[in-house]
Amino acid sequence: MDSPATLFPAATERAPVANKIGRNAACPCGSGKKYKHCCLDERAPPQVPGFAKPVHPFPLAPRAGRGARKTLRGASFTPAAAEAISRGELQDLGLHPWIVAQLRERTGSGPGGQPPVWTIARVRAMETTALQATLARLGVQVDQVSLSEAAREEFSAWDLSLDWAHTGLDAEFLGLVACELWRRWVPQLASLEMIDEVMQDGYDSLEAGDARAACATWLDTWMLLLDALPEEGSINALDAAFGPGLNTVGNWAGDVATELRGLVRSERALGRWARAVYCAVAEHLDDRRIRRDLADLHYSLGETAEGERVLTAILHEDPDDADAYALLADALSDDAVGAYADVPRAIALLEEALARPVRNATSWGLVQRLKDLRGRGRVT
Repeated sequence: MDSPATLFPAATERAPVANKIGRNAACPCGSGKKYKHCCLDERAPPQVPGFAKPVHPFPLAPRAGRGARKTLRGASFTPAAAEAISRGELQDLGLHPWIVAQLRERTGSGPGGQPPVWTIARVRAMETTALQATLARLGVQVDQVSLSEAAREEFSAWDLSLDWAHTGLDAEFLGLVACELWRRWVPQLASLEMIDEVMQDGYDSLEAGDARAACATWLDTWMLLLDALPEEGSINALDAAFGPGLNTVGNWAGDVATELRGLVRSERALGRWARAVYCAVAEHLDDRRIRRDLADLHYSLGETAEGERVLTAILHEDPDDADAYALLADALSDDAVGAYADVPRAIALLEEALARPVRNATSWGLVQRLKDLRGRGRVT
């Protein structure tokens, strides 16, 4: 069996989380400058400070132009709410304007229910010189050098446009242009809006019935998120920082794990790549959900010792939480793991958890799990 070190050596030899570098931190080269003003631009390709990006083993087809899309899959809004937001209602939600622009792109509705004047697709179809000329007429002078320099100060391209002098009527256009020019001129340093679009590309693939392409895109998304927001150390922290996201990081991460779970046992190469990425994510984020997903990947790949190691570590860190007991019992009672299966041990784990008693026993269904195992007839 291929080991992580054999397949992805860069992904298994990483500095500890404490060595991650934020944009505003002192540059490790010793220049005395902030990282964003010194060595940040030397990354090629972009990678999370502290460890290398796992090599992408699958060629992805070029992403098609977005155009007006009707699907809201992956959005944190119902269709009715999306329509209301697109029309300019529900402004008290305080949504990032990129989210509003994305919803208008999908619903085809703008203020008052009329078609939006400016859309992501319309701005994307314009030549760079035309965008610059239009900006100049609005009193905004911007070129690739100045925008690239400004991009080191901001995470959101739209937020960058807030520094450009404009009237309220021009704000939406300027925000869309800033996002598009960043995408064209600074592709090696993904803005949060670019990451959101990649995340939504995955949902589009899923909507089209291609879960494999969705997962491949989303594994890229994980690395882009960590690269753009290296100072955020948990999924909740990423959620708070990912203001322009049409979906929350937490909900999206759950969708990624669900789709991977359905593919990994048959798509072994995808599974090994996913395992490398999740090793990187688990090292960077202090989050039990990610480590549980990593354990699931190990088990799906037949790496039972590694899967148990991850779950046992979670259990030892907090023996009063039900999650590791439930997941370890599931793995031990899975017929697909062959000789590793040990139903009596799984039953003993659940009994131990219920006897403590642990938190979250009901939400993890420990009683039902125990009942089902005892009913399998292997243990009386």
